[in-house]
Amino acid sequence: LRGSSGLQNLVGNFDLTDATILSGRERESLRWLFWQALSPLGNMWRETLLLFLASLPVPLPVAVDRYSRLIDVIKNELSLDPNLLDGQWKMQPILTGAQIRERALPAIQGEAFQQVLLAQEEWQVRNEHFRPCALPGDSEFDTALESQLIDHLRSKFPKYNPAGKCVQ
Repeated sequence: LRGSSGLQNLVGNFDLTDATILSGRERESLRWLFWQALSPLGNMWRETLLLFLASLPVPLPVAVDRYSRLIDVIKNELSLDPNLLDGQWKMQPILTGAQIRERALPAIQGEAFQQVLLAQEEWQVRNEHFRPCALPGDSEFDTALESQLIDHLRSKFPKYNPAGKCVQ
């Protein structure tokens, strides 16, 4: 089934009964794993998940039950549904490339930018900092959030912040 390769490992290794007892860090990791598997599927993620589960060698009622449980986990326990539901909007980065260079990692260049952007996406997903396109980035909350992200990026990519330069 095209597009289901990310689902194979995730669904096969995920015990649906354990989602409610996860620690904060475990929940963050599971949220990131689901994001990586589902976000490339766009607005067809539900259909792909359903078809994938129906193709497993289990009775159809079992597949339907697993689907219902996974949807519940994704929406309620991992809080991913707002970002995936019908592809109505995409998660916007907290910092633009120019802001990353100006405020966080002044020495960043070339291909390393892709790694930094992926690290920002992972941080946003793990920490449930999803924002739709339309929200402006000038509130007090956004300033604190940007500061946390800048600290994270500097700690993850110290070689692109020479001499621990503080640029804010």
